[in-house]
Amino acid sequence: MRPDPRAHEAVELLRSARPSDGRWIQEIRYEGRVWFDIDVPAGEPSRWVTFLAERALARWDALA
Repeated sequence: MRPDPRAHEAVELLRSARPSDGRWIQEIRYEGRVWFDIDVPAGEPSRWVTFLAERALARWDALA
């Protein structure tokens, strides 16, 4: 199975958003009522964003 070529631009955008320390930044936090915060404020490195981005890139690279 090969990766869908329509997603190539999105994958490259994801790769380019990674800072030099390898952790992706939480870019936006939506306003509204929340029961509890599960991530960092906007502008800080995020474990969840990094986890999901690394997972997506690993799947893409495994298919390539």
